[in-house]
Amino acid sequence: MGYESFIARRYFRAKRKTGFISIITYVSIIGVLIGVAALDIVLSSFNGFENEVRTRLINADAHIRLRKFYGEGIENYPALIDSIRNIPHVVGASPVIVRDGVIRTKENNQPAVIRAVDPLTIRKVSEVPLSIVSCEFDHNIGGVKHTSINSTISNNVVSNCDIGIESTKYTGRTTDNNVISDNTVDRCRIGIKYCGIGGQIYGNKLSHLSETGIHLNGNTTDHTEVQISNNEIYQCKETGIKAINFKDISIVDNTIKECTTYGVYLMNGNQNLRGNDISKSVVGVY
Repeated sequence: MGYESFIARRYFRAKRKTGFISIITYVSIIGVLIGVAALDIVLSSFNGFENEVRTRLINADAHIRLRKFYGEGIENYPALIDSIRNIPHVVGASPVIVRDGVIRTKENNQPAVIRAVDPLTIRKVSEVPLSIVSCEFDHNIGGVKHTSINSTISNNVVSNCDIGIESTKYTGRTTDNNVISDNTVDRCRIGIKYCGIGGQIYGNKLSHLSETGIHLNGNTTDHTEVQISNNEIYQCKETGIKAINFKDISIVDNTIKECTTYGVYLMNGNQNLRGNDISKSVVGVY
């Protein structure tokens, strides 16, 4: 028992000649307890309310907004964003266009701020996409998707999509033999995603991808094989070419630069790699 408790116990149990003093003591203690409890409740409520308001206000927008004088646009903003992301403690950066507008109804006009954002990177700097309660924040931002066989997907320009070009496996046939060639894909999460049985991917230009340039997912039991050649892949946040579970894969004469983690990542199957120019990655070939 601490000395504080000892003194308090002896004081309250002491025999006094005047009982009125004991009543005043107990009333004083109860008053202090109620006052302290009320103070704690009020402070806790206001602190919680303050934290909630602060969180909602801060998460609705980026912590820092970078812009030019006189409201002019930034021309080469992808290079600027890449340099900002390399700054220590920066967890995300996203381009935005801000303009003043007016919401007009029959009865009233209300000024508004209109923001055009990149749906693929805005989640790094804002929680607004997580607050959508109806429909979807990134509704209809898909790229080119094919499920047919023996098709050619070429000469497309795709930008600001989740997956630039996607070719999925056609069930019921032993081979697909799709050709994906001469496409330009920019600022997507994945440039080309291929899940077919057989095929060729060549002559594509892929850049500024938040995940992978070319992602292939096959099945070794189906003797899947694919040829990847003469593609240019720049600035992927994870991997330039990622291939998993292909029986035979040929990766020849590709240019892969500034892919943060892996230039080429291969898992399972037979690989033929030659003539590729891979640079500025933590691991060239894994």
